[in-house]
Amino acid sequence: MGIQIPEQCIRVAEERGFKTTTVGSVIAEQLGGDPRDPHSALTESKVTRTLTLIDALTTALQQL
Repeated sequence: MGIQIPEQCIRVAEERGFKTTTVGSVIAEQLGGDPRDPHSALTESKVTRTLTLIDALTTALQQL
């Protein structure tokens, strides 16, 4: 599963400099929420960063 990140948020973070600004922090500024979990803000709390990572790990481990 993937989450589509708004291109504008990426551009803003890039303009500010990725060394000091994350895309998650820009999303949090614009949509609210936790800058460490932009997935939740982008999906209206339907999908969290943790759930995305669990799904990815489960899929990877099933292929072993």
